[in-house]
Amino acid sequence: ATGALPSARGSRIVMQLKESCKDYASAEKVKAIIKKYSNFVAFPVRVNGEVVNTVSAIWAQEISSVTEEQYDEFYRFISNSYDKPKYRLHFRTD
Repeated sequence: ATGALPSARGSRIVMQLKESCKDYASAEKVKAIIKKYSNFVAFPVRVNGEVVNTVSAIWAQEISSVTEEQYDEFYRFISNSYDKPKYRLHFRTD
């Protein structure tokens, strides 16, 4: 594919867009889409070498392995706020 660089490991996605859809080619737009729809993927998703999906799926981890900071970060991500949660319930599932 045109413009695709060889990758030592993983996958590289190359898309050809219509002129009317070129705004989807910007790194910021791609990052926003990944954060909205793929933030809890278990492996790192990189855009231009930067890891974009930074919030881990804490519901898949052992309760004893999740830190207070991880709970707070998860709450802030889901609620789109900056305060601390009033209550916390950890339900572990696959």
